[in-house]
Amino acid sequence: MRYIFLFFLLFCSNLKALEAEEIAEPLPEELLIMSLDKISQGDINEAINNINTLIQQVPNFKLAHLIHGDLLTARSGDLNYFGGRVNKSNPDVVNDFKEEASRRIKNYLQNSQNVSPDFNLQLSHKYKYLIYVDVKSSRLFTYKNDNGRLVFNSDHYVSIGKNGFDKKYEGDKRTPVGMYFLKNKIKRKLPDLYGDGAYRINYPNAYDKLNKYTGSGIWIHGTPQNTYSRAPQSSDGCIVLSNHDLKKIANILNTPNTPIIISDKSLIESNTSIDHKQTILNKVENWKKYWEKKDFNSYIKFYEKNSMYNNHSYENWTPKKRDVINKSKNIDIKLSNISIFEYPNIENEMVLVNFDQEYKSNLTASKMHKTQIWIKKIDGWKILYEGRGN
Repeated sequence: MRYIFLFFLLFCSNLKALEAEEIAEPLPEELLIMSLDKISQGDINEAINNINTLIQQVPNFKLAHLIHGDLLTARSGDLNYFGGRVNKSNPDVVNDFKEEASRRIKNYLQNSQNVSPDFNLQLSHKYKYLIYVDVKSSRLFTYKNDNGRLVFNSDHYVSIGKNGFDKKYEGDKRTPVGMYFLKNKIKRKLPDLYGDGAYRINYPNAYDKLNKYTGSGIWIHGTPQNTYSRAPQSSDGCIVLSNHDLKKIANILNTPNTPIIISDKSLIESNTSIDHKQTILNKVENWKKYWEKKDFNSYIKFYEKNSMYNNHSYENWTPKKRDVINKSKNIDIKLSNISIFEYPNIENEMVLVNFDQEYKSNLTASKMHKTQIWIKKIDGWKILYEGRGN
């Protein structure tokens, strides 16, 4: 049948045969992949059986209903295009379904669960989990922190902004790219659009503010009750999971300050990055050393001229810092729980460093959690931002 050939070309040409017995209790996405695999083999009846099971399990999975209708039509006649009659009346909707199916299959083919990520260079024990969002592939991955080593936990299909990613302005309907941290769950009652829950992330972060990016209210949230999943690009900038998946990772989402990397690179692409861990650790150690030695001229060279210290410009805070250092005696600084993350950025090579800092001198003593953003320039790595961390 022509439909089988078209579907084969669109989605299934590289699908590996799936054995049903390999999946004891298939999840919705696994049932979808199994059905598409049967289509690629020309087994329409078994494909329909799998889709029927999927619809029974998830009655509001609209993509499954579309494929189910196509399969029934294909079995009784010759279906000429994906989406059947819906394609004629609403081709944009069908294209969204086609793109969703394509992205789900691509993730299956990449076998991302077996990719060992190296986008974090060093992870402190303070962080139990890490979330990685690949905006181009519409996937969200969760990892557990096993003594600094990331262990795969789960992966999920997600929707992002209607206009894609690289958010810069309020109302641009894009999802931000960068290094963020989860904040609290929103406790007030929300419209059905947000599904079973919504969780804030700290957009705009320090780098966003430094670049005068605007907007707010970037959340990770669920789907309306009548919708299992949304089109790949359909939100106003938020990251949207199915309610089923939102509940599955609720323990992670309810862990405040969990790192969330939102990147335009796939896991495979992220693994081609250069490991800057030792270089950055050496930089941080030398930054600390010159501060303790009260060598202001050497200390200040670590900072970009357009850097920010909390909300203060370079021109504003550097004279005050010079004055404090000159008046201080016996400066002693201890750093602990250092974490280093590759900072996803389309234009620059950057890393984010978090650590606990204990400071003592004759003038004062303090403890704080600090964040630094380092950027690679022609003359080496420089601090672009420094301030209280998450």
